Amino acid sequence: MKPIATARRHPWLVALSTALLCGGAGWALAGPAAPSARPSGATAELAELKADVPLNRVLYTPTDADVRVSVAKQRLITNCMADKGFDYQPPPVPRASAADVEYPKPFGLEPTVRGGSQQPTERLREKKRSKAFSRALFGDPDRRISVKGKELKVTRPATGCQADAERRLSGNARVRLLELRLQLGDGEKHSRGAVAKDPDLRKVNRAWQKCMARAGHVQKNPMGVIKKLKPGEDVRKSPLAQADLECKETTDYLATAYKALASAQRHWLGEHSKAFAEWKALNRRQQAAAREILEVDAGPRS
Repeated sequence: MKPIATARRHPWLVALSTALLCGGAGWALAGPAAPSARPSGATAELAELKADVPLNRVLYTPTDADVRVSVAKQRLITNCMADKGFDYQPPPVPRASAADVEYPKPFGLEPTVRGGSQQPTERLREKKRSKAFSRALFGDPDRRISVKGKELKVTRPATGCQADAERRLSGNARVRLLELRLQLGDGEKHSRGAVAKDPDLRKVNRAWQKCMARAGHVQKNPMGVIKKLKPGEDVRKSPLAQADLECKETTDYLATAYKALASAQRHWLGEHSKAFAEWKALNRRQQAAAREILEVDAGPRS
């Protein structure tokens, strides 16, 4: 995959890139998390606001049907690789639970009741495989399909077990699914641009700026804080990061921002209703194919 824009400048690209690399809905951290001692009720409210953002629900929250598609794809790949004499160990499939989802964080640092790293979670490193194994899984490296959106160019294998599994699930709509997925990603970015003009958020951002100034930090917006933090820096020990979190809480910044984002995305989806309807229809086709694959693979029932 070749990003057209940098992920550091546009954190949403981290989640989108991971989603496309995984071949479906992506569940990846897109921005640093910040451990906090705030009550769980406050973070639960924030989680509800994030889950109410339309494209968060569509692209990052796995449903039971999404899980079945992933399981079916893994099963197809595993069987295909076994036929070629290779032992393929698929990665774990994310559970169908919104509670397990790490949504993109377009407004910088956020409080969380969970500890752990303050930097984006690294993907598990893949074991080094032989050229024969890689060719069986990903096919001829010179034969790939390519789809370009406004922000990303995506290439995927045209041959090999992974490509065969994706074709089995999506039929001749494999490229179209990628095109629509990129279009929805473009909708995410467009919506975030529209949010910057929201009058309520602009008002809250001015209040946040004043709060930060009183704490000794001159910043235009929360994403400026992210750019100031050093890679690997512990935000719990950063006066700048802690001031950001405190000022967000004081001004109700995140609640205002996510409500504005949800409104902007609903507007964008309304303007692109045909593409969204096609995306949902093609996903239903994949889900039906996955059910059939899993039922056949399970064999006769007693």
